[in-house]
Amino acid sequence: MERVSIPVGKMLGFAGKPMKGPKRDDNGEAVLKDGNPEFIEMDTRALLREFILGLTPRGPYGAVQKAIDSIRVHQLWNEMEASSDGVMELKPKVYEWLHDLLKRQLPLTKEQKDNGAEAQCLAQAYWGLHWAVITNQLLPKEKQEDMMEKDRV
Repeated sequence: MERVSIPVGKMLGFAGKPMKGPKRDDNGEAVLKDGNPEFIEMDTRALLREFILGLTPRGPYGAVQKAIDSIRVHQLWNEMEASSDGVMELKPKVYEWLHDLLKRQLPLTKEQKDNGAEAQCLAQAYWGLHWAVITNQLLPKEKQEDMMEKDRV
């Protein structure tokens, strides 16, 4: 079975600047300095690690969770940790699950519908304005788009 290769590199936000996240120790705990978390520039693995750790039933994920998620998140975690040489090799089912998860539409409340709000995908809820750029970086190199040229007016 051929795996899907995702490049591991600095994750950039919409302004082209590195995304920042908490530095973690070997136990996954946030490293504190003077009582505040230390921040690092996140690479692909660090960003996915923070995303996975944020998948709790109390957050936006709770509205779109599926039974298969607990199996696939475990597989993704193991494949992330095993990655090396600047590439993460994912099984096709894990890769498809990840992108399906990121695209899941969050339900709107009646009030939001009445006010004409548009449904957001889970990636939008987690990464705000950065979501399209981040999800693009989670594609194989040959499928990534030049986000600076996309939909230019």
